[in-house]
Parts: sequence; structure tokens; C-alpha cells
Amino acid sequence: RMWTVTSLELQQRMRGAAWYALLAVFVVVVLLVTVFTTIATWESDAPGAVLYSLIVYFVLLLGTLVVPALSGNAINGDREAGTLATTQVTLVTTTQLVLGKLLAAWITALGFLVAALPFLLFALVLGGASVATAVVSLLVLSLQLAVVSAIGVGLSGLMRRPLFSVVSSYLVVALLSIGTLIVFSLGGMVAQERVTQR
Repeated sequence: RMWTVTSLELQQRMRGAAWYALLAVFVVVVLLVTVFTTIATWESDAPGAVLYSLIVYFVLLLGTLVVPALSGNAINGDREAGTLATTQVTLVTTTQLVLGKLLAAWITALGFLVAALPFLLFALVLGGASVATAVVSLLVLSLQLAVVSAIGVGLSGLMRRPLFSVVSSYLVVALLSIGTLIVFSLGGMVAQERVTQR
């Protein structure tokens, strides 16, 4: 039943043109980044490593910007549309419903990673980036997209209004991505000690 929820959610997401337009804009921007980075780093020792890192960071940035909007209204959006009550009277359990929504949001987010794969392969062909590093970075990036999707779906189940859950998802993701850097930097400055050697 979880797969039924996932497939219905994916069909609903793919029905509109907004997701395809967003994916097309992403591909064009990554293409421009690839072209300009390749031209700028052509004379360097490892142009592929620089290009690969930039593309991975760009997918990570876009994931933290887009995925909360895609997953932040997964449950309460159905409640507002009046379709959640119909689903709840079926044999689908609450766990299956939440996991199905989470899986659909994660698959949608992975679409951006799949769209960036040709550019990542091009960066590997240029040289400088190892295949082992590429595999590990793709796995970590996929896991990060899953975590952001889980935050959005979880908050959409806890909050009644879709707008509040989407904004809260953005705030939690910003707190985890930027807030941890600030806390780590401040903690490092507080924990510094002055050592004098003679």
C-alpha cells in the first residue's frame, strides 16, 4: 500500500508542468556552470575536480532550496484539498501513508541529481576527480536529499497549514546547514587557548 501512495503522489507531481520547468531551468544553469568552469579551469592541473565539486555543491544548494517546497505540503496539502480523509478511510495505515509520501518526495528530489549526472560524468572524464570520490559523494548527496525530504514531510504532518510547514521546513534546513556552521565557528573561537612556548 505504501507503493500505491508513492505512485499516486508521483503521478500527481508529474501531471503539472511546474516540476518539468524547474528541472529544465536547473539543467540550463548547470550547463552554464559547466561551460564557464571548464573554460576558466582548462589550463589547471585538475579541471575535472573543480567542475565536479562545483556541480555537487550546486545540486546540494538547489536541494536545500527546492526540496522543502516539494515536501513541505505533502500531508497537510492533501488535508486542505480534502483528499486526506478519503485516503484515511482506506486500508492504508498512517505509517504507510507517511512513508509513501516521503518516498515520493525523495524520488522527486533525486530527479535533480539524475539530471546532473551527465555533467558529473563529463567532469570525471576531464580528470582530477576519482570514481570512488564520485560514488561516495553521490551516496551522501542522496542521503542528504532524503533527510531534507523527511523534514518537510514530517513538518507537513505536524502542522495544519501548508504555508507554515513549508516555511518551517526552510527554517529547519537553514538551521541545520548554516546554523551549525555558525555554532561550530563560535564554539571554536570560545574554546581557543593561548599557548606560549619558550
